[in-house]
Amino acid sequence: MTAAAILKLQHAGFTNDQVEALAEFMDERAATREDLVKTEANLKTAMSDMEVRIIKWVIGVGFAQGGLIMAFIKLTQHL
Repeated sequence: MTAAAILKLQHAGFTNDQVEALAEFMDERAATREDLVKTEANLKTAMSDMEVRIIKWVIGVGFAQGGLIMAFIKLTQHL
């Protein structure tokens, strides 16, 4: 917590104990560089997995569409 933030809290009527407790809480909750690197790695993995799933769906739908077109052509040839 910055000195300016501490002064603002004290001017707002917070006691020193309250300011210290809040500062300690904020320090514990603040994201570290390691946290951000882990989160970035997790996001990249999740996006990569999703990209693979989307590609599989597109290929599957393409085959299904091709099959339907071929079936439609065969059906219309007999008419």
